[in-house]
Amino acid sequence: MIRHVFWDWNGTLLADTALSAHAIGASLAALGFDIPVTTKRWREVASRPIEESFIALIGHDLVREQWIQAEDAFLRAYLAGVGEVGLTAGAVEALTAVRAAGLSQSLLSLHPQDALLADVARAGVAQFFDGVTGRPPVGSHGAFPDKAVLIADEASRRGLSVAETVMIGDMVDDAASAGRAGARAVLVATGDTSRERLVASGFPVRDTLAEAVEWVLA
Repeated sequence: MIRHVFWDWNGTLLADTALSAHAIGASLAALGFDIPVTTKRWREVASRPIEESFIALIGHDLVREQWIQAEDAFLRAYLAGVGEVGLTAGAVEALTAVRAAGLSQSLLSLHPQDALLADVARAGVAQFFDGVTGRPPVGSHGAFPDKAVLIADEASRRGLSVAETVMIGDMVDDAASAGRAGARAVLVATGDTSRERLVASGFPVRDTLAEAVEWVLA
């Protein structure tokens, strides 16, 4: 029986895929690459760690200084536009359904913690979450936590078996991290990864947040 839901934020509850594509394009431009990144193209290459996405777009690795420059440019472009981004269709209804079913919920994201808290508050959904966990504040280059560790730690703090938890996300890494921790996972095809890539991963895939919650509660 599932007792707790871990939600991903970017691309899952927050409809920011187009903004992410724009910010990636800004990162590439800051590095001197004239490579257009459409939303469709981003959904074809988006991966975690994000370095894999850059390599897929430019065809080679970068040195550390370039990665720092790219990350700074991405965050500037992203944070400049995120105030205009809304929630994914059905997000509030999905969160409400989980709460009505008696399950607890928390948010796990690789977005910087300070920006994540601001985004959640601005979206008006903070009341649904018992915990909101992101990466260390902006400026902590390279400090990306392992979601598998975060899931295991959060389940332990709640006195739950990891097997009693589920992750809802929009990227294969969300489900893979849950699997490494021993949790279940379902992916939604509305965010940063094309449906074809999600299905190819072998993890459960649903087309809407409502369908993902139905899968969890079944």
